[in-house]
Amino acid sequence: MINKVTNECNISGKLYGFGRFGLKRDENDGKIRGSITVLTDAETQNVVEINFLPQSPTYKSGKDNNNYNVLKQIIEEEKTVERVGEKDAISVRVSCSLSTNPYYTKQNDEYVLSEPAQIKGNFIHIDAKAKPSAVFNIDCLVQSIAPEVNFSGEETSNRILKVQVFDDYRKHFFPLTFKMEMPEGIAFIEREYTQGESYVTLSGEIINRTIEQAPAENENMGFGERAQVNKPRTIREYLITGGTTPREFLMDEEEMAQARQARETFLAEAKNRAMEKSSKSTAVNGFSSNSSTTSASKTTVKSNNKYNF
Repeated sequence: MINKVTNECNISGKLYGFGRFGLKRDENDGKIRGSITVLTDAETQNVVEINFLPQSPTYKSGKDNNNYNVLKQIIEEEKTVERVGEKDAISVRVSCSLSTNPYYTKQNDEYVLSEPAQIKGNFIHIDAKAKPSAVFNIDCLVQSIAPEVNFSGEETSNRILKVQVFDDYRKHFFPLTFKMEMPEGIAFIEREYTQGESYVTLSGEIINRTIEQAPAENENMGFGERAQVNKPRTIREYLITGGTTPREFLMDEEEMAQARQARETFLAEAKNRAMEKSSKSTAVNGFSSNSSTTSASKTTVKSNNKYNF
């Protein structure tokens, strides 16, 4: 059985701002919810978003929750790059882990699963001496290795690794995708890693920056010139910079079956929540045809790999 899973990130730098859903204290339960963004490289404008689970003022033991205190200070002072500029913004150091945010959306009368990667904040500190960083180390089971396909649909010289990571809290595996650009690294993984079997530790950098795309070439106009409008594109990547040789994967068939069942149950619950939310929304708008919600079916992923997720 897997007893200890390495899943660690270090995100540090200038506090850039609040995340897509903000950062605020809930007036009902007093907990702080949301996310922050951290500027980890001013030159490339690498801005990484960190999500936090709801933070209470104290733990169940009654001990003060330092995360809550720091986030409360951040909300009250808002010394972010966006608000006061890079020079006067505070620096933070956050220990994190890689995770996903699975959710279902209704598309053409079907519920479709989306599971984008996200960074979960574990402990946050205000640290004026924090050195800019956005790195990770993670244990994972390699599922596939394939050439990268760019936005034009063409294969590049890079490789995309799809992996499964064990969540030792929920006791199931979740998917992540990594990118390899180093020629020596590509040669190593293609020589040493077996798809669906190799259990390894990958190390790398988190890239989350916006780049300007070159404007389209001028088209023939009846008169004058076509306006050149830049279209920024956001790059979100987990870029591999190192990897270990494969080691023994310590889970037997029974434990694998339990992990698969835990995953199916987890996704079914997420699907049920989406269906209930949709049903309530429909009822509020006066178009509900059913007051009950159909149970979500189990989600099964077919694979030819030895370990089928």
